[in-house]
Amino acid sequence: NDQINYEYPGNIAFQVDESVSGEITFQAGFNHALVEDIKLSHKALLKFKSSSNASIEKLLSYVWHFQKFITLATHNDVYLKSVVLKSDEYYQAANGKRYLDDLKLYYQQRNIDPKIKGEHFHTFLFSYTEISDDFQSIIQQWYRHKDTISPILDILHESFSNTSRFTENEFINVVQGLEGFHRRVRQNTGGLKE
Repeated sequence: NDQINYEYPGNIAFQVDESVSGEITFQAGFNHALVEDIKLSHKALLKFKSSSNASIEKLLSYVWHFQKFITLATHNDVYLKSVVLKSDEYYQAANGKRYLDDLKLYYQQRNIDPKIKGEHFHTFLFSYTEISDDFQSIIQQWYRHKDTISPILDILHESFSNTSRFTENEFINVVQGLEGFHRRVRQNTGGLKE
């Protein structure tokens, strides 16, 4: 009688900035219709919580920017299926307690390649294990410098989205994006060719 032992990854809690915190939790499911074929699937749930009255748009911007972080790390598009929002303004009262209502947003994804197969962690730019000790600091820097890194991230994301081909023009776009990023970050750009 074979046995599979599985341990869920621990929750990952982090502070993004002075008013927003985040947490990643994991769920797993087993499909074992055949003894020879056991499939384990993971689902990651990302939660952002604001201590101030942040707008829905502001909270969603945190989600979208985190999505870019995961895309960069895995070199794959990451797709949102749904977002659940909660607010102190929307609740049900029962037995003297307040229960926050869920406001659910569902996303219809376009241009998803149905043949996308799971990537192995060896193909990732970095894994959580490699950055776990500095994860909170990395995430805080990621959000702090969002406006500075956004142009190059958009170019890189576009190149990741078109993984079936990588043309000369896309290569030139990435190089120009890196040059633009360098000019934004470094004040001394005299050594760069005009």
